Amino acid sequence: MPLLNSGRPSRPQRSSLFQQNLRSVKVSNCALPFELDYREGRAIGWRLEKSTANKFEVDVRVLPDTVDQRIDWAAAMSQDLVPGHEFSFSVFDPVTQISHVTGRVVCPETVNVPAGTFAAIRIAYRIEKSEHNETYQVLTNAKAQEFC
Repeated sequence: MPLLNSGRPSRPQRSSLFQQNLRSVKVSNCALPFELDYREGRAIGWRLEKSTANKFEVDVRVLPDTVDQRIDWAAAMSQDLVPGHEFSFSVFDPVTQISHVTGRVVCPETVNVPAGTFAAIRIAYRIEKSEHNETYQVLTNAKAQEFC
């Protein structure tokens, strides 16, 4: 892993990290089962149509910054956790295909839960789908960068 000047390891490039870890994804215990393999700049596999249960082949060219939509939250949390930092990437879903994501690291805050009080950072992001937009907010440990 490459080192920064501080001597701490730097993060692997986001797109290669997520695509390597999602080479083959099988989902069979959900309402819409599918199987995808991300390789050579493509999402390849199959999905079942919700209304008919017909099987459709998937073979779509994806951009280098594309992550599987089921882990969009992880891609958002892998950004530089500096308040005001804006980011964008693409997500892939076998039904809606490729969608654009824009987000921003909002602010540090303190979170109180039964397990204790923690320093956190809020991240807000939006997925722009063809039919509608989805907006999300996630909290991550303010010290997360030290553990990457």
